[in-house]
Amino acid sequence: NFQAVNSILAYCPAAEASKIKADAELMIRKEVEIGLVLPLSGELQKYGESILDGALLMAGQYVRETGKKLKPVMYDTKGESIEAGRIIRRLFTGGATAVIGPLTSEETAVASATLYCSDLPLIAPAAGQGGLTELSSTCFQLQPSIDRQGTRMAEFAIRQMDFDTAAIITPTTPDNLTMAEAFAGRFKEIGGTILGIEYFRP
Repeated sequence: NFQAVNSILAYCPAAEASKIKADAELMIRKEVEIGLVLPLSGELQKYGESILDGALLMAGQYVRETGKKLKPVMYDTKGESIEAGRIIRRLFTGGATAVIGPLTSEETAVASATLYCSDLPLIAPAAGQGGLTELSSTCFQLQPSIDRQGTRMAEFAIRQMDFDTAAIITPTTPDNLTMAEAFAGRFKEIGGTILGIEYFRP
């Protein structure tokens, strides 16, 4: 917040304050590069393109509203975790200001771990696996973690719906199994009984 910095520094006559003010003015005029690291080819292309469209729309709106220079740069992970890690490494050393992406939890895990010793912010728009933000202090998930969703459903079932028994019917995909396990664990922990678990292929 340049205005706030400016008003605080106005009370400080030291040369150091003038330098900080000059640096801040320079940063405001500088073009900011945002890396959009998404699967733009391969099986997940349509999902990557949807997030890309939203990010470009908001970037355009931000530039119009603030007058600041923002340069979104697209990178294709092809839906591959190692490729996502390579791209993040290049962005980290190449001076990007922030990253939006990758798409999947697997890609985000590699990307987040790559940023362990970095201060580059990574905004994960769709990854839902728990623990991703623990791999790097600059990784932020927009999607609630899968296990958190399971525990919240269990709490809702008992505390809001007043249910004391449940049966779980779940697909065998990793995310659904994680959610079902979290639901069952929390449901039993707060006094519920799980009557049974049935699995099916998606």
